[in-house]
Amino acid sequence: MVSIGYDFSRLRNVKMTRNNNLVSFMLLIFLPTPLIIFLVFLILYLVGSPMDVNNVIEYPGSAAYEAFMIPFLMITGGITIALFLPILFLRVLNKGDFIYMGETLDMDKLIYFESKRRAVYISSKEVITYDKYRDKITKETSPSRIEEEQNKYVFWLNLEKFSDLKVKNTATRIVVKYVTQTGQIAIKKQFTLKLNNSGQIIGFNEMAYTYRYGNSNIKAMNHYHIEDSNDATQIPYHEKIKREILNTY
Repeated sequence: MVSIGYDFSRLRNVKMTRNNNLVSFMLLIFLPTPLIIFLVFLILYLVGSPMDVNNVIEYPGSAAYEAFMIPFLMITGGITIALFLPILFLRVLNKGDFIYMGETLDMDKLIYFESKRRAVYISSKEVITYDKYRDKITKETSPSRIEEEQNKYVFWLNLEKFSDLKVKNTATRIVVKYVTQTGQIAIKKQFTLKLNNSGQIIGFNEMAYTYRYGNSNIKAMNHYHIEDSNDATQIPYHEKIKREILNTY
């Protein structure tokens, strides 16, 4: 494994949660504008500042003043709340996806991922995916497909295959960057590892951008929190996945 300033070989059994922050980020981009407008006009209303309404100076208490100010505050306040509540829901109520990395009895590396939509089991031999919405199981044994799925959930397993790997180290974090190319599309990924005072990794952020013909778009913005490291954690396989594993072995 490529040395990036942290020995990932120490992480034999890991439990992580992954939260998608992309939607929250996009909402946060639009939130300041209606919030600032709402607060400015709310302060003007509370202090009784006169207002120019249709080229006429109106004062608090007048029908024209109230007819303009009250609906305006309700609209800008409603937009602010409409943007803020999804952010609050995503940040507080959403528990995120679960990722487990461990080993089989014959020391084969395995990864298990589960979200609301699907469950995925990955070993060096196969990928078993259960689509919860369609109630469908699929299996794949292609080495390239196995590696692709591994990279989705545990980025450090195949770092030695990226020749353009860039690493920046500080006392409390490590930044890892690399670029992959698929046809006309380049995908740039950046992982920012957070370390505690003992130098142990406690989580990391993932940013992914796609580049095509000079245009870039944010593809992913995830936060991973490492809950358990090297503890004998029992992996809670979905029943459909567990059945397929037993049938395979």
